[in-house]
Amino acid sequence: MASLAFSFGLQNVAVYMLIGLMITAVFIPLHKVECILGYVMGAAFFTGPVIPFIGVALFSTVSVLSHYCFKPLLLRFKNV
Repeated sequence: MASLAFSFGLQNVAVYMLIGLMITAVFIPLHKVECILGYVMGAAFFTGPVIPFIGVALFSTVSVLSHYCFKPLLLRFKNV
């Protein structure tokens, strides 16, 4: 959807959608293969396959850090 919005000249909408994706990555594990493949296949239609991988690197990093580093730390401090 962000690629489609960008293609129609709605850059602000595309930016807000990608920021929303980053916020979603904190709560939902977006580093799974299905999420990555869906994002790359959808965005590759409009921009080519290289640019979506930059986005994948960003939201996967946020997702992995939040689910494997920050979440266990928060749960450990919650139990103390």
